Parts: sequence; C-alpha cells; structure tokens
Amino acid sequence: MNKIAHADPSQAGFFANSIFHDLILSGKDKKGKIWIEIVSIVDLCRAVKSLPDQNIQNQTI
Repeated sequence: MNKIAHADPSQAGFFANSIFHDLILSGKDKKGKIWIEIVSIVDLCRAVKSLPDQNIQNQTI
C-alpha cells in the first residue's frame, strides 16, 4: 500500500488482458532513486477482502 500511496500519478499505468490485471506504478524515493512496482489487482482485492472487519476510530496518542 505504501507504493500506491507514494506513486507518481503521471507515471502510473494499467495493464490488463484475459489473464493479468496489473497496476504499474513508479516514483522516486527520498534519495531520488527511481522505483517501479507491479501490483496485481486480483491479489490486492484478495488481501483486502481477507482483512478482518473492524471499526477504526481516530485516536490521539
């Protein structure tokens, strides 16, 4: 999820065919090094679905 949050929207893309559905992300880290990440949409949905249902409330620490 960190890569999704920090991706450069102008460098994001999507690839899909009958087998693959991937989100292709890239960006630069704090040192200016370019990174690329390929996220399977199907696997991402499975991971999110497996999370327990919980109410999340803002807490001040």
